[in-house]
Amino acid sequence: MIEIGLGIGAALTPIAGGDDPFNFRKALAGRYRIGLFGTSLAQLNISTMQKFKEDVRAKWGDAGAQSQLYGGIGGSYDNVYQGWHRQYFGGAGTIRLRGRSTSTPIREIVYGDQIDLFWSREIDAEGFTVTIDGISHPVGEGGAQAYGMLARFAVDPGPHELIITPPASGYCYIERRLSRRVAALGVEVEDFTLGGSTLRDAVTLRSKTGNLVDGIAIAGDNGIDALHGIPELDLAVITYTVNDAGTQASADGWVRRGGFATALAKLLDGFRAAGIPVIYAIEMAGHHIMPNDAGNANFHTAYNRLKADILAQAGDGVFVLDWDGANRQDADIAAYAAAYYPGASNLNIAAGTYSGDFIHPNAAGYRALDDLLSAQAGMPIPHDSNISRRAAARYRSFPRELRGDHTVTVDAVAKNLTAMASSAQPLVPTLIEGSRLAPVFIDDTASTIVGATAIRSDIAASPNADAFGKYVDLSSFGVWGFATGQNYWLTFKMNGNGNIRANGFGIRICLDGRPMPFTDPANGRTSISWQAGTAGIDEPILVAVQLQTSAEGQTLNLSGRAYDLAITRSDFPLLLAA
Repeated sequence: MIEIGLGIGAALTPIAGGDDPFNFRKALAGRYRIGLFGTSLAQLNISTMQKFKEDVRAKWGDAGAQSQLYGGIGGSYDNVYQGWHRQYFGGAGTIRLRGRSTSTPIREIVYGDQIDLFWSREIDAEGFTVTIDGISHPVGEGGAQAYGMLARFAVDPGPHELIITPPASGYCYIERRLSRRVAALGVEVEDFTLGGSTLRDAVTLRSKTGNLVDGIAIAGDNGIDALHGIPELDLAVITYTVNDAGTQASADGWVRRGGFATALAKLLDGFRAAGIPVIYAIEMAGHHIMPNDAGNANFHTAYNRLKADILAQAGDGVFVLDWDGANRQDADIAAYAAAYYPGASNLNIAAGTYSGDFIHPNAAGYRALDDLLSAQAGMPIPHDSNISRRAAARYRSFPRELRGDHTVTVDAVAKNLTAMASSAQPLVPTLIEGSRLAPVFIDDTASTIVGATAIRSDIAASPNADAFGKYVDLSSFGVWGFATGQNYWLTFKMNGNGNIRANGFGIRICLDGRPMPFTDPANGRTSISWQAGTAGIDEPILVAVQLQTSAEGQTLNLSGRAYDLAITRSDFPLLLAA
C-alpha cells in the first residue's frame, strides 16, 4: 500500500514509519546531510523549507557547516561580481560563476578543518588557483562537461583565508563552497533551492536573463547526474511543481508530452539506487487551479498532469506530501484565493483572469505543509509557523549564562554561542554540557562608516530608556561608506522585531549563527530578520554578524530597537585594547 500525506484533517503520522523515520539519530554520532531542491515560494519567515532546516537542526544538533552557492555571492543572482559573470548551468544550484583573467580574485574567510570547492569542467575551461592561508593549489581543467567536480582541502581547525584566482587565459567555472569541522556532529543542510527554478533546468539549459552571460548546453544527463553526485546525502527534500507546470504548458510542451515524467523518474530512481530517501512536496496550484487559467486550459491541464506524475512515483523510498490536496478548493476558487493568496484580486474564474499575486501562498497556505512535513519527518508539529518567533522562543529558553553576557556593552568581551566553528560537538550537547563556548571579541575601529557612530550618539542622547538602558528604535536606518571587497563585523545589542537588509553585501551571521533568533541567510541572500522577544520586556541580544561587501558605496539598512552598535573592519572579531 502506498501512503501519501494529505494534510490537515488527515491522520498526521510519520508515513515513513517510527518516531525517527529518516534516521536523524545518525546526527548524534556523526554528520547527517540533507539536500533541498526546488523553488522557494515565500519569504524566509514562512517558507516551510527554511523552517524545516531550522527545526531539524534544533532537534538533532547543528554540525555548523558553512556553505556558499557562488551563483548568489554578494547578495545577487544577477549582477556581475568582481568581474565574475553569473551563468545558468545544469548542476546543483542552477547558477554558477564564470571567471577569467580580468576577474578579481574572490577572497573569503571560512571556518573548519575541511574546505570543499565544487567546480565545473567545460571544453573552454582552464585550470585556476585556490590559495588557502598563503599556500596555492592548482584546481580545475578543460575537457568534457562535468558538474560538481570536487577539490577537497584538509586544514587545521579554525578560520582560514580562501582566495580563488581565475586563469590567465580561458575561463573557470565555480559552483559552491562548503567548509566544515570533519568531526562535528549534527545536521548539515545544503540548500540548492532557487526562486523560479524547475526540474527542466537540469535537462535543458535555461536562457540567460538580466546580466547573466550565455550558458553552455547541458550534455546528456549531466544535470540529473550532478544532483545524484552531491556527496554523502542522507535525505533529499524536493518541491519541483508549479514552475515546471508553467514551463511549456501547451499540448506539445515539455510537461504534457512526458518530459517532466521522464526527468522525474531519472531523478528519483537515481536517489533510490543510492539508498537516499526522498520527501517530495507537491506545491499548491495557485492560479493553475482555474480551469481556464489565463484564458486557456494549458496551465490547469499541465499542472494536473504533472501532479499525477509525482503521485505515481510515491513508494520505494519516495514519500509524497500532497500540499496541494490539503488546501485545494475546486468548488470555491474565490474562497481558496482569499484564504491563501491575499495578493490576488479581480478574479474572473470563468475567464481565468486575475490581477496581482496568485502563485505565492501566505503563511496560512504554508501551515498545511508545515504540518505534513513535520509529521513525515517525525518532528513535533509546531504551534507557531513563524520561523523567527520559533527561534526566538528557543533562544529565550536557554539558561541565561549560555546566551551571552547581557550586562556588557558591545565594546566588551561577550560570550557568543555562534563562535563554535572549532567545536567537534553538536549544538544541543554543547548547551547541555555548557562547554566549548568560545568568546567573540569586538571593537569599534571603523569610525569611517557613516551612520554607525551616529547611532551611538543618538542612543547616548535619547530620552527613551527602559530596564536595559537607553535606546533608539531604528527603521531602515542607512549605514554606508564600506570599502569594496572588505569584511566587516556588525555587533549590536537589540531586542524586539528587526531586520538587516543590505544592498551589495553577502551577510553571514557570525560563524553558523544558530541558535540566534534569525532566519537563515542561505544562498547569499542579503536579508536577516529576527524576533528577539518583546522590546522593553525581554532582554536584548548581543550578536556579531559578518558583512562581506562586493562594491563600494553599498548601503546597509538596520531596523529594530538598538541599545548599542559597533562596526569593525576586520576579517575576525577583535579584542578592544584596555
